[in-house]
Amino acid sequence: LKILRESSGTAFLLAGMSGNLTDRAFYGHVIDWFYLGVYINFADLYLCAGGLLLLVCCCRCDGRGHGACGI
Repeated sequence: LKILRESSGTAFLLAGMSGNLTDRAFYGHVIDWFYLGVYINFADLYLCAGGLLLLVCCCRCDGRGHGACGI
């Protein structure tokens, strides 16, 4: 399950980065798609989801009361 979270987190980060880079390459700026209190796009959602998955994976408790990242 940890490998799945890591690979999913990495895939989400790569998808978000490539989406934003593609927008910047073709339009010179990132295009926002919908409004949720602030304007946001799917690439930003993927970046946040990927970062959150990798953070959760990194800081899971290792059974001794400490997370793998020392928190």
